[in-house]
Amino acid sequence: MVLRAIRGRVRDKRALRDALERGAGGSRGPGGSGASSGSGAPSGSGAPSGGPAGAGLAACTTGTSRDGVFVGLFDLHDPGDVDGAEFWQGTTWEAFGGLLRPVAVIDHPHVQLVGEASLAGEGGRPELGRARYVRITWGRTADWAALWELRRQLARRLPDARPDLLGLLSACTASGWLVEAAYHESEELTHAADRGWQEPEVAELLAEASSLVAVAAVDVLPAPWLAGRRPVTGASDNIGGAGGGVGAVRHPRGVASRKVSPLPGSPPTTGTTSRRRPGSAASGASSR
Repeated sequence: MVLRAIRGRVRDKRALRDALERGAGGSRGPGGSGASSGSGAPSGSGAPSGGPAGAGLAACTTGTSRDGVFVGLFDLHDPGDVDGAEFWQGTTWEAFGGLLRPVAVIDHPHVQLVGEASLAGEGGRPELGRARYVRITWGRTADWAALWELRRQLARRLPDARPDLLGLLSACTASGWLVEAAYHESEELTHAADRGWQEPEVAELLAEASSLVAVAAVDVLPAPWLAGRRPVTGASDNIGGAGGGVGAVRHPRGVASRKVSPLPGSPPTTGTTSRRRPGSAASGASSR
């Protein structure tokens, strides 16, 4: 699995949703390459509400923050044929990409999902589609393998540690660019859990994970558009390859190697931060 992340400020929300629904229905223009940057980075869009919109393409999560930033996370079924996928070509992308300014596309080959839920309800587990509140964190990590292990340790303590958290989807490029999506049952439950007390062992896990991530920006999707996808096969929850990303990378606005502040109006956490008893030190997800 390769996770494609798209981010951009929305110019027209209604038109954007219409373009996404047309893409979900399989509407595509004639062949030809989609829009691309002058650096040769691949372009992309996605379809949130109708499931797979093209061969080997499915939306994991899409949505718009309250301050008008669109985020889309898409599973690229065949990472060897990214630019050849019909969905990413022609008028579908032209219509969609033209509604985002600026638009950034990043492909992440290292992907992990932990938590009680699954992407498509495999094994009788709840689907991530139950989530009604999603927090997307952008940043960098120098050791994604260590971060993945800490996330797995946290998952073994769910749902007791965070009953509101359905799952945590993490994806990283070979050079350390990171996106994480925390899927919560509701905004109210999320804020209540944020304010609540956590066991010291859980707080330590979260603090250690936070120390591995330099957070650049956080986008909150209060009404995410979620779609199904085919089940992931294989025993490993690191379902990405060992190589580098597919195609060139265009980092989202504000995501850089230096420390930057989260987007205006976005909370400076991923929903999986440390919270101790009053009077003890708290460690949130922040840049270091």
